[in-house]
Amino acid sequence: MFSTTLGARRYALWSGDSRTSPLPGTMARPMRDDSSLGLRGHRTRRPAPTRAARANRSPAASGGPTLDAWRSTSRTTRRERARRGRRREDARAHRRPGRQRAAHARGRRRSRPARTRGRHRGTRVGARGRTLDPVPPAEAATGTNSGSGARGMRALARLMAGASTSEQARRLVADRRPDVVVADCMTPAPLRGALETGTPTVALFHTFGAYWVDTFDGGATGRILGMRGLRPMGLWAQCADRLLLTDAELDPAGGDARLSGTWTGTTEVGAGPLPRGTRPRILVALSSSSWPGMLPVYRRIVEALAGLPVDAVVTTGGVDLGGELAAAPNVEVRGWAPHAELLPTVDLVVGHGGHSTTMKALAHGVPLLVLPVNPTADQRLIGPTLQSAGVGQWLPKNARPTAVRDAVAALLDDTALRARAGATGRRLRGLPSGAEVAAERILAAVG
Repeated sequence: MFSTTLGARRYALWSGDSRTSPLPGTMARPMRDDSSLGLRGHRTRRPAPTRAARANRSPAASGGPTLDAWRSTSRTTRRERARRGRRREDARAHRRPGRQRAAHARGRRRSRPARTRGRHRGTRVGARGRTLDPVPPAEAATGTNSGSGARGMRALARLMAGASTSEQARRLVADRRPDVVVADCMTPAPLRGALETGTPTVALFHTFGAYWVDTFDGGATGRILGMRGLRPMGLWAQCADRLLLTDAELDPAGGDARLSGTWTGTTEVGAGPLPRGTRPRILVALSSSSWPGMLPVYRRIVEALAGLPVDAVVTTGGVDLGGELAAAPNVEVRGWAPHAELLPTVDLVVGHGGHSTTMKALAHGVPLLVLPVNPTADQRLIGPTLQSAGVGQWLPKNARPTAVRDAVAALLDDTALRARAGATGRRLRGLPSGAEVAAERILAAVG
């Protein structure tokens, strides 16, 4: 959640991933993780029996329970004690020391500027010339950056549907008193808490609407959330607006009445092609989030490209792949590289089907070969969607190097497909900025 002022108004943005914000560059600084919000899964663990306890000495002498007492404690009792420990931990977190309380109060006072008619200094947002002032945040909740793999998935699950997350969100919104709350659509628990305050709430959708309607809400995730009273479609319907930060023409659910939202257009910024050499250039970019089995996919892609008359750059996003990824004479491997600088110089992107990478490539007029690496995400929808639109192709992630090599060669030789991708890029670049459209809709939700 981010709190800002826009003109003389204050806004709160809550997202499982700050990169989904429609107002780039507006966060003054990352909000601190606060375990008092109950979103990091902190537990008060009972210590293991000490050596003295195993010798059946008294608790007072040993500093811990005896072995007999430990074994006789029921599972229910231990869980109740853990719950009481977590409540005490939350209470201690809220009782800040004097110096921290004073600093917190100063931050609170700075974060609630007087509502005046004067112009505020800040970042210009939207066609109406509104300005935005970053406000120092007092508290924050974030659950998706708490590690990778299983740990990260558990953190995301707590943020999406944690038992106390709705109440914590409700209290945070009530305390900060924003004029509008902007929430990630895939965090139904905070979304419900914000809606319960009566504050106008806008839901952000950061990939094709078809994924949210048919897979997220219409699949197993939606049914499980529904059992907890968090059915996504029902919560989305209560929002003041639903902003889909994607292109309605490419979205299979573009204009779908079930969402009744606003397709803002992509928030990715593209550019026209730059002069390049005679050999085709290829950018390989799979997910910047760790997922099991990515290293073999990378290795097969490198092997496929090594046998073609192309030059390629592989960016791993700094992900720990669990092993070494060897380069090839015509394939360079990097951890991080600015895609905005590379895309105007490449002829093809080999990616995983992430929405951001996909739309950024298309905004530059570059076709894609998609190998979905995460079967639970939107990647399995995006690959076939691009193939149906005639601007790309998709293969399963376990495709052999020969299959990848043949697909890359076919895409580079398909002049009609490359022309369609170029036309798509020119169309996307000619549309109003999706970020500005989203900002205007958020202003409209305030009334």
